[in-house]
Amino acid sequence: MDPIWNKIAGLDLKSVRSKFSAKKSWWWHLGHDPARIEAEYRQFLFLLATHPDATLVPWSPDLDDFWHQHILDTPKYAADCDDFAGRLIHHPPHPIEGSAAYSLALAETRKLYLSSFSQSARKRKRAAGETGHGSDTPMVFSDSDGSRANGSHHAGHHGGDHHSHSLFGSAAHGGGHSGGHGHSCGGHGGGHSCGGHSGCGGHGGH
Repeated sequence: MDPIWNKIAGLDLKSVRSKFSAKKSWWWHLGHDPARIEAEYRQFLFLLATHPDATLVPWSPDLDDFWHQHILDTPKYAADCDDFAGRLIHHPPHPIEGSAAYSLALAETRKLYLSSFSQSARKRKRAAGETGHGSDTPMVFSDSDGSRANGSHHAGHHGGDHHSHSLFGSAAHGGGHSGGHGHSCGGHGGGHSCGGHSGCGGHGGH
């Protein structure tokens, strides 16, 4: 197993998930699972840790919310990043949707996600077929279907708790930001920009 992944898998994110979940409405909870978002967040952290020079974007508003919630506990976030990455992983403002930079970031995120997780997902699928049991580790999208990779991760973002389409065409589970959460990052409505987070400004070294 990859040592970085082992450290990320072992992070205690119960407090982050609890605060994230508390900010979501009862309507959101009818069709969404905070544990699923936490599992995806661990995958996203792995991509950030192992590809420090890439421009990566969250593939759903809920994933971005979970990241923000982790960052808001500044001492924990800094300690967690140092544990698995050896550096603080910054949260830069996302490229403007519709721009060439945003399209490139979407494509890069999808490519790196597939290269990191598609092989293990196929192994899990085979194992599940043999044992009748699945896995708690999600696969955000199928590596055989990249046709929807250009979808916006902000789809439905400003409409309360509407479902949003994942960047990679998985079943809708992103959701909107319930009621707005007082900060923004590259176009999210709220009270302060990503520059207000301690250490924000770029992915490790940018």
